[in-house]
Amino acid sequence: MAAISIYGIVETMTCAVPPAYTALEYALFIHQLAPSIGKWNPDLPIEEWEAQHSRSVFLIDNAAIHSDEADDLARQYGILVLRLPPYCRTLRQSRVSSPS
Repeated sequence: MAAISIYGIVETMTCAVPPAYTALEYALFIHQLAPSIGKWNPDLPIEEWEAQHSRSVFLIDNAAIHSDEADDLARQYGILVLRLPPYCRTLRQSRVSSPS
């Protein structure tokens, strides 16, 4: 697992046990990540987006290991958790065609 920002890698975690990560490892990663990430300020208006800490948003996909409990843990640390929408084949551009 890794957390990155526009400035580079924030935190990484590897696990040598089963071939797939579990919700427990995800929660441990949240604990490990928390000191390296800023706190989201929900009281700032949207017009002041730039005033938010640059490392306060955690964008994740919908993998089964990303449990609601671990997301709640991240929120307790002041991290805003945003989930990507579910995969949708019709929204994926498979190729760009050139004019003939």
